[in-house]
Amino acid sequence: MRSMHFNASFRFYLRTYFIGALCNQVLPTSVGGDAVRIAYAKKLGSGLRQAFNGVMVDRYYGTAGLVLINLSLLNWLYHIVPRNIFVSIISILGIVLFALFFGLITCKIHFLKNFKITQFIYDLSQAILISARSPKRLIVLLLLAILSNLLCIGGIYCIAIALDLPISLMSLLGIMPAVTLITLLPLSFAGWGLREGAMVTFLLFLGVPKAGILSLSVLYGISLILASLPGLYCYLFDHKRKLI
Repeated sequence: MRSMHFNASFRFYLRTYFIGALCNQVLPTSVGGDAVRIAYAKKLGSGLRQAFNGVMVDRYYGTAGLVLINLSLLNWLYHIVPRNIFVSIISILGIVLFALFFGLITCKIHFLKNFKITQFIYDLSQAILISARSPKRLIVLLLLAILSNLLCIGGIYCIAIALDLPISLMSLLGIMPAVTLITLLPLSFAGWGLREGAMVTFLLFLGVPKAGILSLSVLYGISLILASLPGLYCYLFDHKRKLI
């Protein structure tokens, strides 16, 4: 955000993050809270488009982190999952990789900035490049994105251990990124239903009982709700105050 000239305190970003996480649980898709974060960022005075770009750049690198985790384990996945499941994961990664690449190179297609309908894509692409203004900074952003996703998958693995499910950490590292990407589709609230269906589809072939997979997915969803509860406090007690 600071690379795009947003000057706000860490407290502002922490609180708006939790409020956005809370809204993710009640709005369509698992990114519904992004609209709320954009609204808060707009209050910083840089305009709606800049606020949109700031939040979307965060989402861009988070998605890139998921893809990198999945790509690093493709060779291992090939030998443990059925062919149709592997092809499905490859297809999902292919679509997302194309979107990430398109977002990166759009700012090089200069005529796009001449049309209102494509200018916002052009501006977002520029923001992505500006945020990674040096190779060192790009590596830091990607490592942070990978770490945040590894923590989420580690949480799922801990739940699986508690349920005594026969799922290895490597299996979850290879499959959960694709599951997470599926939950981004605007077909349900907070990804409920989509996540359960995707996890059953991908994990059932590893010999995990269906009831166990559903329990794992539901408990993970509940843990996300619990983790976002600080957002309720921030909204109830701070939404009328100046968070900057």
